[in-house]
Amino acid sequence: MSKFIFSLILFFVTNVYISFSQVTTYKFWIGFKDKNGTQFTLNHPEEYLSQRAIDRRVKYGIEIDSSDLPVSKVYLDSIAGTSLEITTVSKWLNGCVVKTQDTALVDSVSHWGFVKEVKRVFYKLDTSSTSQGIYKTKVKGDYGYANLQTSMLNINYLHDLGYTGDGMLIAVLDAGFNGMNHYSFFQDLFANDKIVAKYDFVDNDTSVFEKSFHGTGVVSVMGANKPGELVGDATDANFILLISEDASSEQIVEEYNWAAAAEFADSAGADLINSSLGYTTFDDSTENHSYQMLTGDSTPAAKAANIAFSKGMIVVVSAGNSGNKPWHYISTPGDATKALTVGAVDTDGNYAPFSSTGPTPDGRIKPDVAALGYPAAACYDGDSVSFVSGTSFSSPIMCGAVACLWQAFPDFDNATIVEAVEMSGSQAAHPDSLLGYGIPDFELAYNYLQNLQQNIEITNPKEKGVIIYPNPVNDVLHIKIFVPHIHYVYMGIYDLTGDLVYFTDLTPYVHINTVSIGNMNQLKEGIYTVKFLIDNKIYINKLVKL
Repeated sequence: MSKFIFSLILFFVTNVYISFSQVTTYKFWIGFKDKNGTQFTLNHPEEYLSQRAIDRRVKYGIEIDSSDLPVSKVYLDSIAGTSLEITTVSKWLNGCVVKTQDTALVDSVSHWGFVKEVKRVFYKLDTSSTSQGIYKTKVKGDYGYANLQTSMLNINYLHDLGYTGDGMLIAVLDAGFNGMNHYSFFQDLFANDKIVAKYDFVDNDTSVFEKSFHGTGVVSVMGANKPGELVGDATDANFILLISEDASSEQIVEEYNWAAAAEFADSAGADLINSSLGYTTFDDSTENHSYQMLTGDSTPAAKAANIAFSKGMIVVVSAGNSGNKPWHYISTPGDATKALTVGAVDTDGNYAPFSSTGPTPDGRIKPDVAALGYPAAACYDGDSVSFVSGTSFSSPIMCGAVACLWQAFPDFDNATIVEAVEMSGSQAAHPDSLLGYGIPDFELAYNYLQNLQQNIEITNPKEKGVIIYPNPVNDVLHIKIFVPHIHYVYMGIYDLTGDLVYFTDLTPYVHINTVSIGNMNQLKEGIYTVKFLIDNKIYINKLVKL
């Protein structure tokens, strides 16, 4: 069983709710061949992107391209001219979802010249129910009940420096935010207008404070601010609340909702997306994703996640809660090449048995990192603190921390921020299929980025400069220098705290193409930064010591 919302692992069920639904219509995805007929151009992006979204592209050198252009109005008008009801439009996937009871009409549309593909994504459902439970505890600390999940990642280090997410915009894609507008934990968000936008892509309206409590819990671990009870890890961030998940069913149409919501987040200028949603199996088994399909860019959700990253955002997603089930792998979009996929650990920092695992079928490390999720403190069902379990909560804990880190280093792009998070992981030297690079230490991530920021010049060593190998290294490290007419070379190796742990003068060897250093076994296992000062210019390499 693979519910889109990662179900809570129940210890003691103290509250249970049950929901029923009956759906009698069909939905189809209609993909277009091109965007001919769109009324927008690349020369006037202000007509379809917010100024914040444009600024992000300019800041990080991201080209505005055809994927940014809205879907052709001519094509949409043609479909709207039939009795088909358009429910969702995706410019990144270039198409729309329509609702109908007339499958013959959809079949006729499939033969239109501009239509690339048509596939059913939603169908008539039987009445179904879901239930979730809550386990409560009585342990408090400086962050209220959130003390452990905050300290485990050393997020308080960033907070002590004044980085609490101020100016960052986080889009939350979920199933609903029931009660959030009434609960005391979120008073600060509403009083300071930190909910900047909201939309429901299931019902196509702006009513989001209903349906599921799941999104409420997700936002709480980032944005709740009730000292002594629950303080999130990004309390000064702004949020966009987006419903893309229909908790009453399991239909592939929700992946297209997910894509549309991610596009909304991009256009609004979001810096990060958190999505505690995952997709593997569906009510219609013919739509199921097999493990072999999760190659990082094959499903609609994974494609959208990668495009979102290409637009400059960081996409943080849950790994899934299937680790102890026959399907034990991560779900999509957790498989996305560019997603920062988060697994769960228990209160001792050990792998949580329900957390979905990797690797991907193409051999990539997944999940990427891990945070507390067995259990985590959240405002879930009611205006109180509950301990709930699942990667649904380890993901936003990570997302809030990443937002604070990016606030500290706004000039670094999304790839560099993610790299710093991964390199600070507890098992960065030996990533595995359970926890990836491990539990990040955000003090180490901060130092990692500070080291980069303080360098005179960062040069790509593959084009010109220095190459070190093997990497990872055990004992002997080889160095090839490609800088011509060298007068002097100094080499320093720094750990993630910024301390110099090794230094040597390579000037006597400048006439040799390759220099070998045979005492790397003196270094502890871990991630290091290697800096070469060559004639007043600094070259940087990362080094993994086994």
